[in-house]
Amino acid sequence: MKHFYYFVIVLILLLSPLSFLLAQVPNAGFENWTGTEPNGWLTNNVVGAWPIQQSSTSHRGSSSVKAEIVWYFSMWWPAWLSSGTNGVGFPISQRHAILTGYYQFQQNAGAALVIEVFMQKDGVGIGVGFFENTVQTSSWTQFNADIIYVSGEIPDTAYIYIEVDDTSGIATQSGSYALID
Repeated sequence: MKHFYYFVIVLILLLSPLSFLLAQVPNAGFENWTGTEPNGWLTNNVVGAWPIQQSSTSHRGSSSVKAEIVWYFSMWWPAWLSSGTNGVGFPISQRHAILTGYYQFQQNAGAALVIEVFMQKDGVGIGVGFFENTVQTSSWTQFNADIIYVSGEIPDTAYIYIEVDDTSGIATQSGSYALID
């Protein structure tokens, strides 16, 4: 159920008219951080709960992002991050067919890694891609989110949303995390 609420937030961002304010593609390899935040990404980190952290374990480069379900205020707190300054995406000028990256996943019962990509043209959604994993892997594994378009237009904004959360309702996710690079 929590996953649904985050999906709604992403859809609201997808429809946001603020995309014209964006200046650059976000920190794709998670190499650059300011304090506890990856540059160019919005996270759900709050004082006392840092589900998004920098990791020195990486597929390429010197770091990756660690997205971990943490215990906060007597409940499991999912980890999520959204691309672009303030999470409102980033400008693009071509019709990408796939979002590709690498991940590792330490999974306990009920946890899932979800990666979504949304394409937009002039504030209207025109494409979407999705990847979900519920299987543990300790080696770097490639993910692919094929992007399906509903029009022939070239998108001007892309949104990437990454989440590690409980998708089953089982509250046994302690220690569930993903590394993304």
